[in-house]
Amino acid sequence: MNVLHLIDTLDLGGAQVIVKNFIESDLPHNQYVFALRSTKICIPINGKVTVFPGEARYSFKPIKSICDFIKNNNIEILHCHLFRSQFFGYIIKRYFFPDIKLIFHEHGPLSERFEGFITKMFLRYSRNILDKSIAVSEMMKRLLIDSGKIECTKISILPNFIFPEYFKENKDKNREEFRKKHNLSDDTFVVGYAARMIPRKGWKTFLKSLNNINVKNITVIFAGTGKDKEELKKMLKETDFPGDLKYIGYVSEMEKFYAGIDCFIIPSWWEPFGLTALEAQAAGVPVIASDIPGLTEVVNWGNALLFPVKNSTLLACQISALEHSKMLRERLVRKGYANIKRFEKTAILEQLNQLYQSF
Repeated sequence: MNVLHLIDTLDLGGAQVIVKNFIESDLPHNQYVFALRSTKICIPINGKVTVFPGEARYSFKPIKSICDFIKNNNIEILHCHLFRSQFFGYIIKRYFFPDIKLIFHEHGPLSERFEGFITKMFLRYSRNILDKSIAVSEMMKRLLIDSGKIECTKISILPNFIFPEYFKENKDKNREEFRKKHNLSDDTFVVGYAARMIPRKGWKTFLKSLNNINVKNITVIFAGTGKDKEELKKMLKETDFPGDLKYIGYVSEMEKFYAGIDCFIIPSWWEPFGLTALEAQAAGVPVIASDIPGLTEVVNWGNALLFPVKNSTLLACQISALEHSKMLRERLVRKGYANIKRFEKTAILEQLNQLYQSF
């Protein structure tokens, strides 16, 4: 069976990581990736990858290349990730390849304001031509049913998965290298944030919490890039924080980032899933996260510390409590290791395989 994963870009993002994991897995299918436009930063994927040579977001030029690719490689399943790819997938099935099986993999835009509204309208319009829809969480399934009006029988929940060994290997060496690179002493308590710099990722909530943190020897590190990057850098200079603040931009080796920190913060206003929470736990890092649907399907009070969304004061309290209690940190590390077993790749890949085989 030949499967083509269609995605807007291979830029840094959760959907891109999932596509990478699919392609680099041992599924019994020929899997390909086609990105609709090129970007300066591309996530590395070991597999058959094609990137359309153009940067225009709203261009229809890739359609001909996709159709040629489908024809030349006898593609039977078109697995579309993110809105633009879903839109192109609809056009391709509707007008060029009516027999191809069309899958929409919903990673989150339904919860956005403007983009979410457009996505909802599009899903309602295209639902009759859609063969299957994949939701990464129960929360996303409810949104697909309530907002997208997708039939329940067409929706499969497929949680994201990670490779725990990738974050566990060479942890001590990675920690030493990361701390040396960023001039961090062994006794410094390092709090890390890694996400796109956009409002709904909650970086402002995290930044606001810093003035209420009761920790003496602390360094806070922001990693990632996005449209809010310059605003973040400006606010970091203006923040009255007794510890050290660092912005390190895009990080290509996240295993070293996790190894080098002592606490990972996810202050998102909403999340369809929360892949970075699992990555941090796989690396043995305690997680503090917003108490929001989607994210709490991944972590909970048993294996992480939670705080009410946008509540910077309670976030600061959780960070302080974690630094002050070695016993608490050790418990969260232990519980985190146990939690990630729910997202082992073997079972989840088998679910995906069964979905493909159902056609």
